[in-house]
Amino acid sequence: MGCDIHGFIEVKHKGKWECYDKIPLRTRNYDLFSLIAGIRGNEKPISEPKGIPEDVSEIVKAEFKSWEEDAHTPTWLSSKESNEVYKKFDKIVKRDLKNQGKEEKDAWLVYGIDSFVYQLDTYGSYFLKENLVKYEDVRIVIWFDN
Repeated sequence: MGCDIHGFIEVKHKGKWECYDKIPLRTRNYDLFSLIAGIRGNEKPISEPKGIPEDVSEIVKAEFKSWEEDAHTPTWLSSKESNEVYKKFDKIVKRDLKNQGKEEKDAWLVYGIDSFVYQLDTYGSYFLKENLVKYEDVRIVIWFDN
């Protein structure tokens, strides 16, 4: 049985975390899952799973609860941690492609990683550029299911 990831971007607005967007995740990459929360892969996680934040938005809380016992290993990543995942995962992808004799330019296309860290980085950059929030006021809440 496979393992899937669920992610939501939250932004702190007027001192309260609000759900900004659900991240459509289209891949099962266990190296990525391992970097995020030590799930199924061989990579050391950026941080140990932290659970669902106590101050999580109502939308994300309801979505998490709807998965009941099927949801496991909830965690969240700050913008800084997401950036670390992005950099480490990029190195893993390039290493794997080199081992397969493929070109680096095909990395994201081959692996289909078009959502997780890319979207958080994109949203985070937009919010910062527009002076809407501070860097630490963007996070991603994540859990997995089997």
